[in-house]
Amino acid sequence: MWLYPVIGYMPYNEAATAKSKSDVTVALTTLEKYLADKTYLVGHKITLADITVASALVYPMKLLFSPEFRAPFPNVMRWFTTCVNQPQFTAVIGEVVLATAETLPPNGSAVAAAPAPAAAPAGKKGKGNAP
Repeated sequence: MWLYPVIGYMPYNEAATAKSKSDVTVALTTLEKYLADKTYLVGHKITLADITVASALVYPMKLLFSPEFRAPFPNVMRWFTTCVNQPQFTAVIGEVVLATAETLPPNGSAVAAAPAPAAAPAGKKGKGNAP
């Protein structure tokens, strides 16, 4: 929910964004502790687990996670940069440039809701409504 208003997928909601930031912090804290003595999530080389989790973090790392937000998570950052700098990652997603500041939704806080679809003209009948 934190990312969606920034990329224009949904309107900004302050409560949802705050909850999302809190949830992400909890998840990254758990990952941080897990990676304290590990290079990868499973075993000693990159697996589908690393690819999946790192891929899910690419856009938040590029758009949302400021250096201040990332600071409490050095193990996560070590692991993430190790993953995304593998030749196989860069061949697919290119270079990942980390956010220098949190990107805010357009207009600083809110994204306009998408316009409602136009109503069908009167007198039109849908399929299955033959006279």
